[in-house]
Amino acid sequence: MSSKLPPEMRGESNWPARLLSYLMVGVTSIIGIACWVMGREAILTIMRTAGWRAWTVGFIDKAGFIVFGLLWLMLVYLSAHIYSKAVDEGKLWHVFLLVFGGEVGFLVLSIGVRYVLVWAYTGVLPSL
Repeated sequence: MSSKLPPEMRGESNWPARLLSYLMVGVTSIIGIACWVMGREAILTIMRTAGWRAWTVGFIDKAGFIVFGLLWLMLVYLSAHIYSKAVDEGKLWHVFLLVFGGEVGFLVLSIGVRYVLVWAYTGVLPSL
């Protein structure tokens, strides 16, 4: 019965793992800001190569900035909650690497979209 209690109630201290989870939230939020910027740039590149009107591009840019900002905020709060639960279950690294992999995958996708669209539109391979 006592094994179902949280570590704090069993008299066990787990502060190093808690501190590590807070640091991981910081890393997740910093990489999330990079995802925010690169996702916005990918959307702008898609709209420019599609030849959308300037007022439409401006509106979608501003709306996309707000949407990506809300997604970033959700990412930070959910990752803090998920990492806290993972500390209790002893799966902190597993959960962090899943979130980290998702963020890196999004970055690679957004950079790849920009790269391919600029190459297809101009005929010249862009520099990264």
